[in-house]
Amino acid sequence: HAAAKIIEICVALRPPMERFSDFHLRHPWGVPGNFRKGELTMSMRVLVTDGMDAGAIGQLRKDGYEVVEQFYEPDALGAALRDFDIVVIRSATKIKEPQIDAAKDSRLKLIIRAGVGVDNIAVKYAEAAGITVRNTPRASSNAVAELAIALLFSCARNISIAGHTMREQKWEKKAYSKGFELMGKTMGVIGYGRIGQLVGAKGQALGMKVLSVVHRNKPEGCECETMKFVSMEELLAQSDVIVLCAPGGGKALVDAESIAKMKDGVVLINVSRGELTQIEALIRGIENRKIGALAMDVFEDETEIYHHRRINDIIAKCDDVKIDINDDGLVSIYGTDGEKAEACKHEIEILTKDVEVGEVYEGRVTRILST
Repeated sequence: HAAAKIIEICVALRPPMERFSDFHLRHPWGVPGNFRKGELTMSMRVLVTDGMDAGAIGQLRKDGYEVVEQFYEPDALGAALRDFDIVVIRSATKIKEPQIDAAKDSRLKLIIRAGVGVDNIAVKYAEAAGITVRNTPRASSNAVAELAIALLFSCARNISIAGHTMREQKWEKKAYSKGFELMGKTMGVIGYGRIGQLVGAKGQALGMKVLSVVHRNKPEGCECETMKFVSMEELLAQSDVIVLCAPGGGKALVDAESIAKMKDGVVLINVSRGELTQIEALIRGIENRKIGALAMDVFEDETEIYHHRRINDIIAKCDDVKIDINDDGLVSIYGTDGEKAEACKHEIEILTKDVEVGEVYEGRVTRILST
């Protein structure tokens, strides 16, 4: 759904196919370099920094867009953006004031955030510079809500740990069979926007009572016998399960103070922003059994996790290049095709910080030691 929305946004920006003179008069922000007088074709350049569905990329290219997949470090991103009309990012890439200053008065006209939150973009600053910012708020809402419920089921029935021990050929039936039923429990949803409302509705369908806190405008038509808006103090004290669906705001909502106000054995789920929780407080809560179960797909700092994922993406693209990563962070690249091995080395080098690059032996082996 997010990929389809991105295509829709790109198509909306793209000028109609028309002759040079008409195009120049109607679109004063410039003429693409490959749009020549008398021709009816043009190509807009799209930069995808954090990966995108292969089908969506294929569709954009089929529609005539030039799509480049490349991750840039923050200090190089701004200059790179000058050569593109559109940039599509997820959560790893940050486009703040320095990047916008470097890209100002260039061909860049649109930033698309493939997802909901735009806290990694200086939105007002970009728009003041004449760069439009769009996101895909509805595209992934249900998927995130379903993930929250899936994580809740996993916590309730010890699915994750039971799966791990089975892989170790252990049958821990007594240890992990004592789960709990969701029906009759109270779910507190912090952040009752699109995702929060979907999580709440699914919780109600499971027979749960749902509580939430409204800080701005109260959503219409949500309150009923099984859904109430309460104060934060009431939500923390009454909820058996707490799901974080709030946008990031630079302040942790779950810290030592708020955890102390929760029920003993509370189940905590975060599918929003890592900055909403303090990791040390979560660890202490688990250790003293205040938190009975914790599930999250976000962390305070995802940089290193992101780099590792990107390296895995590179590995998947290299058919006849073998890449090994050992526990010490040593990356070894093997291949009979020296050019492919060198290309893989270059991509991984860009994605890692403070890299020491070893020798290339006969164009076959490259070693990268990354911190």
